[in-house]
Amino acid sequence: MRYKMSSKRAYRSVHDLPNSPSVPRSSPVVFSPHWWQGCLGQVWDQELQAIQHHQAQLAAQATALGPPRERADRDFRKQTIMTMRTLLLENALTSFRAVLSGLLTMKMSLDCLLKILFERSGARVVTDSQVIYWVNTTGLSGPYHRLLVEIVAGLCALGLRHQGKPIQVRLKATPP
Repeated sequence: MRYKMSSKRAYRSVHDLPNSPSVPRSSPVVFSPHWWQGCLGQVWDQELQAIQHHQAQLAAQATALGPPRERADRDFRKQTIMTMRTLLLENALTSFRAVLSGLLTMKMSLDCLLKILFERSGARVVTDSQVIYWVNTTGLSGPYHRLLVEIVAGLCALGLRHQGKPIQVRLKATPP
């Protein structure tokens, strides 16, 4: 149906009405304001019922879940411990790099140092008098090999100890 609005009243076109002999086609039909309120009221009632039904479903789901529980992975103490542990490790690595770079002639980043030294295979031997770490040099290019030699010399010069035993780091070239 088409509706027309005039300055004072709302009209519905007579052409949209069913053919009835009592209503002439040329005269407009005037609707009262109560008719509009009734139409809008029906729409609002339907929307209200849909919203209330959805709200009831959500409430039923919430009661099915039960009361809120404390999640172990969201525990504040655990987060604090993990944060402090990460900061401690980061500070230790930064201090390690600072001390080692004081003994090296070449400058290098912490990422490069960790990659060259700790991502290589090797062995650990513990004797009565010392701890020896063997670092595999297979597959290293010439510049990286020279850098690793300097790192190992710097580590030995630091005089590191584990349980009172001196730590020695040595290079080991394994055959291909």
